Amino acid sequence: MLFRSFTFQFKCCDYIGGGNLKRIVYYANQFFGQIGGEEKAGIPPEIHEGMIGSANAFSGKLDGEIIATIICGDNYYAENMEIAKKTIFKELDKLRPDIFIAGPAFNAGRFGVACGDLCSSVEKKYNIPTITGLYIENPAVDMYKDKTYIVKTGKSAAGMKKAVHQMTVISNKL
Repeated sequence: MLFRSFTFQFKCCDYIGGGNLKRIVYYANQFFGQIGGEEKAGIPPEIHEGMIGSANAFSGKLDGEIIATIICGDNYYAENMEIAKKTIFKELDKLRPDIFIAGPAFNAGRFGVACGDLCSSVEKKYNIPTITGLYIENPAVDMYKDKTYIVKTGKSAAGMKKAVHQMTVISNKL
């Protein structure tokens, strides 16, 4: 189930079937980026080439390549949204992605808000499709449901496989 109406619109993607693979940038928090738990929630954005942490769950499933993984601590993003976005945008300017994927965040409130805010901001600034996955009770759903594609997920990471599958299906159609 998607929270945003799903219409196929090709925004400024170079990929429209065949030809070049889509360039995808993936966003994770400190936990799913395998940096650490709450003790690392204050880390600023880090950009890593390729797939790190939960980005690997998408390996071999996307019609494209995850060219970079961005990892940011939940607390850092929540307390420094504009600074975090500015740092991330500098990297996105260089990376020039065709799609931006964040999460899934399930029912994690701070991570969900970061995913929703980043997806919304990236889509607005770069005019590229963005997608995240959230549990229906995550506060970010109401905040961002009209600003990015949100795939309905289970409450916890136990539903990772299903969430990744659903996000991949949608991403491959964008």
